Amino acid sequence: MVLEEFSSLARDQTSLVEDHHTFLVLDKNVQGFPWESLPLLRGRSISRVPSLSFLLDRMALARLNSCHTAKPVPCGMPVDSSKVFYSLNSSNDLAKTEGRFASEFKKMHEVGWRGSIGRAPTEMELVSALQSKDLVM
Repeated sequence: MVLEEFSSLARDQTSLVEDHHTFLVLDKNVQGFPWESLPLLRGRSISRVPSLSFLLDRMALARLNSCHTAKPVPCGMPVDSSKVFYSLNSSNDLAKTEGRFASEFKKMHEVGWRGSIGRAPTEMELVSALQSKDLVM
């Protein structure tokens, strides 16, 4: 209830800083809680990261990469959209999720995406993906 009251107050105030993305750094004791579903965070772009040092390292790398490009890159880390590896429903226990996304992921094979659906990727698939792909999800 307190968070809902805070959320309604926050919505009423206009902010000079546009909130683009929220990163959650959660302790192992609270990471199972669905924080993204709280009214205050619902509908926002949110990512969970393993630690603050990881987030700071990624931000430093993004700044470094954006300084060395001829044209500005919006997020600072260019990703070749054809170099993607995915693992969908790797534990084979999310039938609805697999049903919803499998056809979309398979369509992306046309542009170079590769991955596994309904099974865990093999060790060799994962090693290869980490070495050759720009994005592993």
